[in-house]
Amino acid sequence: MLGSRARTERPADEWSDLDVLVVAREPALLLQDSDWVRELGPARITFVEPTATGDGLERRVLYDDGVDVDFSIVALDELDRLSGDAEVDEVVRRGIRILVDKDGRLSRLDAARPAPPAAWTPPSQEAFEELTSDFWYHAVWAAKKLRRGELFTAKAAVDSYMKRLLLRALEWHAHALDPTVDTWHAGRFLEQWADPRAVNELRSAFARYDEPGPFRP
Repeated sequence: MLGSRARTERPADEWSDLDVLVVAREPALLLQDSDWVRELGPARITFVEPTATGDGLERRVLYDDGVDVDFSIVALDELDRLSGDAEVDEVVRRGIRILVDKDGRLSRLDAARPAPPAAWTPPSQEAFEELTSDFWYHAVWAAKKLRRGELFTAKAAVDSYMKRLLLRALEWHAHALDPTVDTWHAGRFLEQWADPRAVNELRSAFARYDEPGPFRP
């Protein structure tokens, strides 16, 4: 078990899902067949999608009682490779609970839990310029799409791609103010660690799906 239900820092609440890592000799069987998830309880919805780290697949399940479970399915011979992956290490470091360990390999993974990350290193001048150039380029690109009437494409750029760039800048800024701050990942708990001024401005930073109105600086 991973995630909020396994950690003591910011533990699970009533809205938390259940993250379970399943190590299997034949993971394809668990991904292709959904009958096994219904043996655990009545399931309303189930489907397969990439994991949060993007290097594997997971079966997501919404049960009739509202509990949603992410079963990350990993091949047995892939388990050792996961150790050392930065994103996987971050999840393991925050806490895991071993439910079943038939051959002791998960216990060794827990025993080798990675240390906290090293002190934050500021971005280089090149990295900063790359991010800001990328952001403003897509601001112009989205404006052109908007003028052409491609509202969906323009909104996707503003509220998806550009927001990911903005998130990285907010992380940099938070670390610049406090190098020890925990910025989590993918914007988790941003309202607690980001500059309150930035959080307040985010309220008006998301686009509506409509034609542009009168220009207001």
